[in-house]
Amino acid sequence: MRALFSPAIALMNRLGYTRKFALLALISVVAFATVAYSFYGFLNEKARASQLELEGLTLIEPISRTVQLIQRHRGLSAIPRGNNWAVRGRLAANEKEVSTAFKVMEEKLPPGLTSGEDWLSIKKNWERLQKEGLNWTAQESFVALSRLVEQLLFFEVSVADQYALTLDPQLDTYYLIDTSINKLPDMLEHLGQISAYGIRILAEKKITKPDQTYLLSTIGKLNDALLPLNISLTKTGRYNPPIRSLLSTTSSEITGSLQQIVGIMTSDILTERFTTSPDNFFASTTLAIDGAYAQMYESLLPTAKSLIEARISRDNNTLRLSIGIAFLLLLTVAYFATGIYYSITGNIRSLDRTAHAFAKGNMSEHVHLDTHDELGQIGDSFNEMADGFDAMLAARKQAEQELRHCNEKLESVNRHLEEAQSHLLQSEEMASIGQLAVGVAHEINNPIGIVYSNLGTLEKYMRDACNMIEQYEQAEGAVTDAGVRTKLKVAKDKLDINFLKDDLRALMEETKDDITRVKKIVQNLKDFSHEWHFSDLRKSLDSTLNSVSNEIKHKADVVKEYGDIPEVECLPSLLNQVFLNLLMNAADAIKERGTLTLRTGRQGDEVWVGITDTGKGIPAENMKKIFDPFFTTKPSGEGTGLGLSLSYGIIQKHHGRIEVQSAVGKGTTFRVWLPIKQPKDARA
Repeated sequence: MRALFSPAIALMNRLGYTRKFALLALISVVAFATVAYSFYGFLNEKARASQLELEGLTLIEPISRTVQLIQRHRGLSAIPRGNNWAVRGRLAANEKEVSTAFKVMEEKLPPGLTSGEDWLSIKKNWERLQKEGLNWTAQESFVALSRLVEQLLFFEVSVADQYALTLDPQLDTYYLIDTSINKLPDMLEHLGQISAYGIRILAEKKITKPDQTYLLSTIGKLNDALLPLNISLTKTGRYNPPIRSLLSTTSSEITGSLQQIVGIMTSDILTERFTTSPDNFFASTTLAIDGAYAQMYESLLPTAKSLIEARISRDNNTLRLSIGIAFLLLLTVAYFATGIYYSITGNIRSLDRTAHAFAKGNMSEHVHLDTHDELGQIGDSFNEMADGFDAMLAARKQAEQELRHCNEKLESVNRHLEEAQSHLLQSEEMASIGQLAVGVAHEINNPIGIVYSNLGTLEKYMRDACNMIEQYEQAEGAVTDAGVRTKLKVAKDKLDINFLKDDLRALMEETKDDITRVKKIVQNLKDFSHEWHFSDLRKSLDSTLNSVSNEIKHKADVVKEYGDIPEVECLPSLLNQVFLNLLMNAADAIKERGTLTLRTGRQGDEVWVGITDTGKGIPAENMKKIFDPFFTTKPSGEGTGLGLSLSYGIIQKHHGRIEVQSAVGKGTTFRVWLPIKQPKDARA
């Protein structure tokens, strides 16, 4: 973790506390400005989105009015015109209103929408209706005008999507907008189609089977659209209490009007009575449609606009309040930072005075700081250092002497043991030597434990002292008095603290390496036993691998794929020698980085140990000679040619066998097979 902050630590160590706090103040101001700017951008973006919705709502009303007029035009077109100049006049007047509505809508739409394919198609279809509509039949006019209404409704939804109206995040405005754009227009269009279709049938006083089918289907769609509309009006009222009563009345009026119109359809038109005049039916349906649109223009859309405007105002107020609070917090941080600065500098001056006295040799000098922070801990550590410095040096010298004596004794024993082992591999006297080695290891283990414990205590003393010295050195940079700094430097040079710290660290690292090496040697001595007993070959393999890890780790990655095997009756130390030879040969066969794979398994009354390398492999002409004494492919002076020969003899002594598979350039696998239990005469 310290390495991660090393650049910041290096920079701070070069600055005095005044500059340190100035830098922190600058960073805090930049951070505050960044956060404030980001928050301003976020709220401003919300306000912009709300403003975009307001612009969209101003476009929805002219589109809806145009749809309303075209629906009325569709109803008038269904009334037979003939020589009925009153109907012709009403139709012409309505056509003029539609054209005016198109012009108003086109003026309010932005250029990006008026140049779009959807709008151009709508204009083209209306112009075609104006030119050719008088020559069309009532059914042809109905189809063309219904298609035009469908285009306008789709265009209205596209405008709502572009201005994010359909994605409004607030429930109160969402249901208002959804009702105005989706639910209400959808229901009114079904009603408008029923109106136009019913007017034509009443005028012709006949109804065909397709007409009945279409009317029944459209009435079903109308009922299906009415339920979501009423649900949407209910939710709109729930989230907008001021207009809840009005919306409830509107819902009731729409439902009543629809029931009346549907009643006429079912009782008069579908039954072919035809008692209602086309004009009266047109007036009834138009009144219901216009009433619903009036609620949209006078209630739903104005309420949505008011709520969005209130949201924009609320967001702006929140932005100003948040920036004010953040600025107040920044001032609070600056106030306490100034207090911290004066607290730290005062304690450092006190530490400087005490350190100067300590540098002159006054070990009884103690630090007294009126603080409970890290500087207080430094003062306590300084006092502990003064009390334990002499004890640490004495303990270090004693530990060095004991460790040196143990190392000399252990190296002497190890040399004798290695010499004895080379002869005992060919002798029946190895069992007694193994017991001797275990006894020696046991005797050495006790003093090693004492040394290892003392070393831990010594290391703690040294670490605490060095940490205290480093903290004083770090605090030395904060001293602004040049005379004080000069005196501190003279005291440090006199004690040669830097050399003492470096020498202590080096000695401790060297001592830890030596004691670790001693522990490993002692453990290997304990394992050096030459009595027949049952042993886990996986542990023997791991022990041997541990002893040669320094030679292998730089050349190969070790992969263990151990299978479940029982303990085997064997001489573990001899098998360790076999594993050692095979592991070292495998490592030598790998010229660059490779892999050693260790496997174990069982087959019948035998177990096997496999060692696979990804080395250079063994040529076919050498396969028959690898177990011959003194055969080696290594350069002169680097190998004796006895490793595999001795290993072969040891495995034969265990009534086992060694199998070899090798491919030049790919690697080699040695598999050692051993019986789980030795024959009765194996110990002879």
